[in-house]
Amino acid sequence: IAQEEAASNASSPSVDVFYVTDRAPVTTEAGGLSYGSERSRSVAFGSVSVWGENAANSRISAPNELGRFPEVPYRLENVKGAFKRRADVSAEHARTSAIMKKELAERVRNANRHEAVIFIHGYHNSFEDALDSTAQICNDIGPKDFVCIAITWPAGGSKGAFLGYNVDRESGEFAVGDVRKALRAIGTTPGLNKLHIIAHSRGADVLSSAF
Repeated sequence: IAQEEAASNASSPSVDVFYVTDRAPVTTEAGGLSYGSERSRSVAFGSVSVWGENAANSRISAPNELGRFPEVPYRLENVKGAFKRRADVSAEHARTSAIMKKELAERVRNANRHEAVIFIHGYHNSFEDALDSTAQICNDIGPKDFVCIAITWPAGGSKGAFLGYNVDRESGEFAVGDVRKALRAIGTTPGLNKLHIIAHSRGADVLSSAF
């Protein structure tokens, strides 16, 4: 039965999940890009294809990183006695935000309902876990109706499910500003009619703190 289920998932249509993450990038054994449990000072976004309607037996493509915001804290300059973001940093932020919203706007145009669903995972979840769960949610509610978005923060450290909880809690606190940045950009995407947000476990704490 497991083999039949895996074969069915492998042949099923893929769900294209848009991801936003402040996980540090890592190199896989095959030499490809992925994201680990360490914290990154910059927020990246991109696209991943997920095959299979069951998260337990899905297959995920290599991430295609489409953009990355400047590192935080954003550098400042003194202008007439007042500190403000450096002009080049502000310009880079605006350019990156425009790239992100352009990509999302195209997805919104192609979605039947012109709406997006965001999933924010809980503690002890890997990057792949986040993409699997987001894809399953979108499969359940209609992958052609919504833009599927995963916001994934640096959970799932090496200390395991029990001892790693405090580490993940701190990583969730670290991610609050980045989640706020992501929500601002996503929420101002042209053509987006409605935004639905689902958060699980510590992800709900991250989301409420961002709000």
